[in-house]
Parts: sequence; C-alpha cells; structure tokens
Amino acid sequence: MSLGSAAVELTLTAATLLQFAFVHPADTNSEAVDQIYFGAAHEVAEAHGLKHLITLDVVEAEHADIQASAVIVYQWPTLDAWQAFQNDTRWQQALAERDRSFRRLADIYFEVPETTTITFEPDGLYEIAAFWMNQQNGGLMTQYFERMGALVQAAQVQPQAQMSVVETGSHYAEVPGRLALLRWEAGREARDAIFASREFQENGYLRALALDRLWTMIVMPASPN
Repeated sequence: MSLGSAAVELTLTAATLLQFAFVHPADTNSEAVDQIYFGAAHEVAEAHGLKHLITLDVVEAEHADIQASAVIVYQWPTLDAWQAFQNDTRWQQALAERDRSFRRLADIYFEVPETTTITFEPDGLYEIAAFWMNQQNGGLMTQYFERMGALVQAAQVQPQAQMSVVETGSHYAEVPGRLALLRWEAGREARDAIFASREFQENGYLRALALDRLWTMIVMPASPN
C-alpha cells in the first residue's frame, strides 16, 4: 500500500467536535465522496463552521459490519454549531437525498483531549479501530494486552490518536466507546504475525469476551480528485 510520494497531515483539534462518517456510496464510481455527503447543503454546513479534514479510503476491513469503503473526517467548531446545522431547514430538506446517496452510512462523533497532528507517511500502515466494550467483561482487555505484550511491542504499534465518543447525534444504532488511529511501524507482516501466532490462538478469547463489537479498517488518504 502506498500513498504516493508525499506525506499527508491530519490535525485533530481539541475542544472541537469531530465527525467520522463511515460511508459506502450508492454510486461506486463516485470520486468526490466528501462532496456528495452534504450535497446541495454543503455551503450551508460550511456556513455553520464545518471543515472537511480528510477522506480515508478503506483498503481492507475486518469485523466491520458497516462495510464502509471510505471514512470522511469533518470538524465542527462546537457541538452548538453542529446542532444549529441539524436544525437548519435547508439541511433537513437535503437529508433524504443524502441517505439515498449511500448504501452504508454511520455517523459517529468524537473528541480528542489535546490537539494532535497525524502524519500519513507514503509507506506507512494505518488502521482505524473502534471498540464497543462489554460492560461486564471489558476489563479483560487489560489481561489480553498483558499476555500479548511482547508481540505487540515487536510490531511497534503506535497510537496516533485516541478519541472518546460524543453520544449526541450519532447515526448508528450503538456507538463505540472509543476509537483509535494506529500506525503499524513494523508493517503488514508484523501485524499479520500477531493474529497467526500461538499466543493469539490461546488468548484471543479474552478480547472476544471484552468486546461486544470491534471495527478494524486499514486506511489510507484518498487520492486528490
């Protein structure tokens, strides 16, 4: 997987509302997926402070029942600004058209504790992971990582950003508790080695018990149109 010759930067700003739109366009030939999301209401959204940060192509998805082909990341200046847009009649009139434009759609909102800049390097391996923790067994994830620690360390998994969910307005039946953007410094072979290992075969059940649902997606910045 290659991003081309140039690195791409993504800055997630603290105290703003981050909108992650997991989408699969109805028109699979659509190139500007971020443009069809708001459609005719795009200028209205921008008037309310919307900023398109990045569109990420989903190269490979595991566990993800949403079957997204892209993840669009938007930024709203505040929750109030987003709410004002939702109440705007021009957006409400455009919603049906938006929904028809996608086979799959999940809007989930997050915030970050501090401003973070992520650099997508041309030959890097990047993954979005969304976690739905089990209320009774969520603590087993700690035990899972303790047992898998040596392999994870060898794979040089570097969290690029970790985000907490904002419950308000999410367009999905159940929202995850957390979302992480990871970089696998040691590459694809090291990642695959973890899940093919004897250690994972013996301890993977801990992760399964700790999570009600898990999305993992290998992503890369979409090519400019």
